[in-house]
Amino acid sequence: MTFELKMTEQQAIDGLRSTYGSEFTAADVKAFCAMNDIGYSTVTKKIQKYKVSKGKWNLEITQEKVDQIEN
Repeated sequence: MTFELKMTEQQAIDGLRSTYGSEFTAADVKAFCAMNDIGYSTVTKKIQKYKVSKGKWNLEITQEKVDQIEN
């Protein structure tokens, strides 16, 4: 019997940041998921607010900051 590994949003962010820095791509996220035996969609849901474009995330920039800059 196998169990889905549970990972909090903070654990996903910390793991990705320590492995790839503050910017990473879908390929990086997929590799991170494989290393941690967790689903890609599970992780991408947790980091959704850091998505800057298709297949790219930046932990330093949130949509909130983008909106502030645009205003």
